[in-house]
Amino acid sequence: MSRIIGTMSSAEAAHSRKSRITVASGSDDAGGNNNNNNIVSPPSSSNKRGTSSGMMHHHSSSASHAVGHNRPMQYLARLMDFRQMDIQSALDQMKTLLTSRPHVVYKTSYYRKQTKNHWARDDPAFVALQGIFLVIACIAYSVAFKATLMGTVSFLLYSVLWNWLGAGMLIATIGREIANRHLTVHSSGNHVRQSVEWLYAFDIHCNAFFPVFVVLCKLLVDFVIFID
Repeated sequence: MSRIIGTMSSAEAAHSRKSRITVASGSDDAGGNNNNNNIVSPPSSSNKRGTSSGMMHHHSSSASHAVGHNRPMQYLARLMDFRQMDIQSALDQMKTLLTSRPHVVYKTSYYRKQTKNHWARDDPAFVALQGIFLVIACIAYSVAFKATLMGTVSFLLYSVLWNWLGAGMLIATIGREIANRHLTVHSSGNHVRQSVEWLYAFDIHCNAFFPVFVVLCKLLVDFVIFID
């Protein structure tokens, strides 16, 4: 009888051990499933490309912003050094603006954008020559109409600082803001956002001012000859 009871006890103990092993293995499977559900899948190639392109876009935007911030100072520095100016190229552009092919001047801006990533002129020779021509015209006008010294100086300052430089800077600023807010094309996020540079807007003012200036000078000369 004691042997039967001992055999039953050992059988029950073995059965309980099997139950514990089964429960433990089941809990491990459930935990394994939960762990598998919590595993984060690695980023796909498209996500990698999007992240890399976003980083490239950010770096290129930062680099272009830094270059665009330094360009006006470089432009003014070159404006102070006459030896760094390409006078012949500026004169050729002026002659082209007076012909029936002024679009050639704007094509050079397009090529400059493709090669240097900016629209405005690097060389301030065009602006410097235009200012010199305007000063000469103002002095000639004052001499022709026998203006006093104070009248000549006031007319010179008014023509150069307000009619040409001040009005040009104001028009360039307003035109640039309108173009950047309403006229630029916003493409996909993988491309660098394009914007109109202030120096380029001022270049457009100078390009448009020069033919009008030449016509007015010609009319003035004709008028002086007529009254004489």
